[in-house]
Order: sequence, then C-alpha cells, then structure tokens
Amino acid sequence: MATVCPLTTGFDYECDDSTGGIKAGSLLITQWENINVTPATVVAGEITVLNQVALTNFYRYNIKKEIVDFLVTETHDPLIGSYHVEAVLNAMLFNMSKEKNVELKLLAGKPLFIIVQDLNDVYHAFGLQSGAEKAGGTNTAGSGKEYGTMNGYTLGFT
Repeated sequence: MATVCPLTTGFDYECDDSTGGIKAGSLLITQWENINVTPATVVAGEITVLNQVALTNFYRYNIKKEIVDFLVTETHDPLIGSYHVEAVLNAMLFNMSKEKNVELKLLAGKPLFIIVQDLNDVYHAFGLQSGAEKAGGTNTAGSGKEYGTMNGYTLGFT
C-alpha cells in the first residue's frame, strides 16, 4: 500500500554530548518586515538562503548565559488533519531602565524575526513565516524584593 506521507529516515543511538542552553550574546532580533520571506530558501528544515532588506539591522541583545530558553510544541489533531508548531522563547534582561522600557515597547509593536545559537552550535530561527510576537511566554518587569533577587525584565516571544 502506497502512503502519501512516507518516512524519510530513522535515527540511530546518539552520543551523550548535547548541552542545554543558548550562547551568551547570541540573541539577534530584527523586525519581520526586514526579512524578504519570499526569496528565503528552506531545504529539509534548514534555512539556506535568507535575504534582508537593504539598510536594515539585526540587533544583538547581549544577554548573559543560562537566562534564555525556548520550547517548541507540536500539535497534531488526526481528527481534523491539522498540524502546527508553536515556539515560545523566553529571555531575561537585568536592570530596569527608561531606555529598556522604550525598546521593549518597540519590540511589542511589530512582528519580529529572531535568531539564537545554542550551546551545540545550532542556530534556531523564530518567526520566518509569519513573524514572532512579544506575546505569550512571560512578559514582566520587576524591581525584585530582597537584595539578592533580580531587578529587570522577563521577555516572552511566540
């Protein structure tokens, strides 16, 4: 019997050499409109060509280690034949300031395209098809309570 969705590969046992976490300073963000989505080329789940609009920038958020993570959830409903993927990226920025308040408001204003590099030297992209939003996840600002608690922001992008 022919199948419409044939499997393409299996997986062998893997080495136990994986490390969790995102590289410090590897959070890169630009507005989604700065990426030319149509000429982007994705081959076997990997972006091989990505074109950026001239005179636009990716901004590097030099975040510390062990304070950024992401979780990708796949949802499949066989009853209606749907499948979708939702990725939520959470990051922390220390030290509240008026400059950061303004920047975080700008981040919430338009869809974004985000790239991070994990500690296994794999790059992950968020928002290529329809933009990532500063919504979902956790979006808070806090002064901290005790001397040893964080003063800063927790950001969530979906």
